[in-house]
Amino acid sequence: MRWIAGIDVLTGLVIAGFGIGVSTYAYAKFPTSGFDDLGPGLFPLLVGILLTCSGIVIGVQGALKNAEALHLTWSRAFIILFGILSFIGVVSWFGLVPAIGILVVISSLASAEYIGFVKSCALAVFLCLFVYLIFSLGLGQHVEYFTWLGA
Repeated sequence: MRWIAGIDVLTGLVIAGFGIGVSTYAYAKFPTSGFDDLGPGLFPLLVGILLTCSGIVIGVQGALKNAEALHLTWSRAFIILFGILSFIGVVSWFGLVPAIGILVVISSLASAEYIGFVKSCALAVFLCLFVYLIFSLGLGQHVEYFTWLGA
């Protein structure tokens, strides 16, 4: 790939684009009403606007500072894409915990400073615990942590 003018600019563009997508989808699909009668689409719309503004601020700050150029290689991009596709394929068949483990281990291979298999596994365990704390304990949602071949 080509040289990119800094990771902050790229990150700002991604966050702003995601925010535009979220706010557009929320506005198009859900009634927003107003602040006196809150509709189900108002909160996602405001979150999308906040993400868009945050992305713009991050991108502008990255463009104004003399940042070191980011060099992306095709191999790293393919490793990250393979990790995401592996997560998608594994989560429905084996559950969230194996999918997170595979995603973290594969994606860590794309780093210029490879952290090692043991640290990647420790990171995966931490992320699984974090997901459990947020979704099961915090929100009371049922999440399939382990399944066997989609059963």
